[in-house]
Amino acid sequence: MKRSTAIINSMMALSIITGCNNTPGQPDDVIYSSDIFTVYTDRVTQGPHTARAISPVEIESNYTSPEESGISQLLHFRFSLNSRDNELPQGKSHTVLIGSDTVFTFGEAIEKFDSIKEKLAGKLNKDTKWTLKVNMNPVLNSFKKQGYYVTPTNDTIYKDDFKGVWVAGSVDPLSWDFENLYGKHDRKLKDRGDGIYEVTLNLNPTTERPENPTGWKVDSIDSRFPRYHSDQLLVDALYNMAICDIASNLRPDSTYRAGKEWDGVWTRDVSYSVYLALALLDPDNSYRSLKAKLKETPHGTVIVQDTGTGGSWPVSSDRIVWAMAAWEVYKVTGDKSMLKEAIEAIDNTLNDDMKVVWDSNFKLMHGEQSYLDWREQTYPRWMQPRTYMNRCVLEQMSCMPRHSVYAMP
Repeated sequence: MKRSTAIINSMMALSIITGCNNTPGQPDDVIYSSDIFTVYTDRVTQGPHTARAISPVEIESNYTSPEESGISQLLHFRFSLNSRDNELPQGKSHTVLIGSDTVFTFGEAIEKFDSIKEKLAGKLNKDTKWTLKVNMNPVLNSFKKQGYYVTPTNDTIYKDDFKGVWVAGSVDPLSWDFENLYGKHDRKLKDRGDGIYEVTLNLNPTTERPENPTGWKVDSIDSRFPRYHSDQLLVDALYNMAICDIASNLRPDSTYRAGKEWDGVWTRDVSYSVYLALALLDPDNSYRSLKAKLKETPHGTVIVQDTGTGGSWPVSSDRIVWAMAAWEVYKVTGDKSMLKEAIEAIDNTLNDDMKVVWDSNFKLMHGEQSYLDWREQTYPRWMQPRTYMNRCVLEQMSCMPRHSVYAMP
């Protein structure tokens, strides 16, 4: 009863909000109007473009995308041992004009790229084949001499644990999703026999586009989710479109992936999604997803901080958003056992953060906003992500139990 009542109240609020934005003198079917666009009960118009809901399960549009400006031949990338972001310190990457026959050395980034070449970089053709090469001998020699290799990010990779080297980067089909590189065989480099590993990439690949790439249509809506009906056809269709997107991100283990290209469950992504809607729409799988981001340590359960700028925690320090998501699930379910489990994880996580991330002088937390995750380019060139963590905080980290330090910047 609690869940159905909450859903009804939420949907009533949605109808009231979307139905009361029109101003005096406007037609009854106008929900919102501005100098740029107008939202009607069944369509959105902007200049000559119209997106119209034909039914609750279909939207059509006459919008035509401008011609693509093209992708630059300039590629930023980093190599990865064992599907981790561990080759270079954050803020550094390899940079190359695609087509170059450069042999890169693992762990050694070119400090400055020739600005003249950068300005002369042309546009990358579709389906450009290019062979990327990296000298892995520094790693292999360390395996032979010491039995392990310590990466520039302080990851220790033992010889017997070495699974391979992959590449992540800025041009499709490459991405910065290090955690899921294991399954990307087209991005794994192979030893040619002399310690030089290489892979031939198909960059800027041609992708099949649907006949109506701006339209949307489905045959039916997943029955596991609540239904919504109103006298505003556009809102009905947008709700159903959202439900379809939600259902498409449900993994076989009934947890929610971060997106099509991000198959794992990510703390910040699932937490915001649960907070905004999923707790109400799918509380069971919401909490199952949240539980997937808990980690057992010798001093109790803590919330996992995903990889990000600076490697991970404490430069990336937004894992605590998990708490507000767990509270939303509790408000829907009223499950006291779930609440007890969540409070333990939150308490342990805050204890770690208060020792390391909390600045008692400014009464603020160190770290970056979630929307800046992995966005070193938003900072000045002279600034490194570790600037967020002053020497005093880093000294505090040395006093902490080793298990609570997930990654050093």
